[in-house]
Amino acid sequence: FLGNALLKSAQMAIFDNKSDEIYLYPLDTKGNPQGARKAVEKAIEHGVHIIIGPVFSNSVFAISEIVKEKNIPLIALSTDKLYAW
Repeated sequence: FLGNALLKSAQMAIFDNKSDEIYLYPLDTKGNPQGARKAVEKAIEHGVHIIIGPVFSNSVFAISEIVKEKNIPLIALSTDKLYAW
């Protein structure tokens, strides 16, 4: 439910932007660290330039090294206090 609501919000923001250069590539993290790692690996395979999400801090931590290594910006949606790496 939460992921779907966040996706709809992002779609509305993209629609309002009216840019043909921004694409959303939504991937389901399954709400767990393993799913987050699989989703980020798939996103990288598809050449994403920025990752928005995941929501849960344990999933954010699970992908943090991967995105850092690939130099991909990450906007985490967690409410937990996180530190920049």
